[in-house]
Amino acid sequence: MTDGWERMSEEYIASARRRGARSFGLGVALLPVFTVIDSRGVVQELLGALSMGFVPAVPLVAWLELAGFIGLGIAAARVMSWQRQAVEVIVFAALASALLIAYALVTGAWIVGLLAGFMLFTGASESLAGVSAARGEDS
Repeated sequence: MTDGWERMSEEYIASARRRGARSFGLGVALLPVFTVIDSRGVVQELLGALSMGFVPAVPLVAWLELAGFIGLGIAAARVMSWQRQAVEVIVFAALASALLIAYALVTGAWIVGLLAGFMLFTGASESLAGVSAARGEDS
């Protein structure tokens, strides 16, 4: 009977860490990706060219920036999923939040910045729930 409960608690912990890491990574990548899409005119170019039957002429720099920021979000999600102590989660989330605030100040994208901050907070709290559950299980 206890094996079933242990397995269920391990699945909950792993699930909480995955959900937290996923939300955190999305929060890290959200603001820079929307900024690149807006500043480079990616959506306008795609819609305009495709509606006329042309190949979109989005600059290579825009694609490279998008790939870099999406990769940064994936890397942040992986790093967050590796955190095993509550202090590590809090410090990593605080550093990412400080960078997000600085980026929002520089770009002026407050609405998307608020959404990205909410995603960071959600991811950090889910990761903390997983870490706390794992610590309670060990003791």
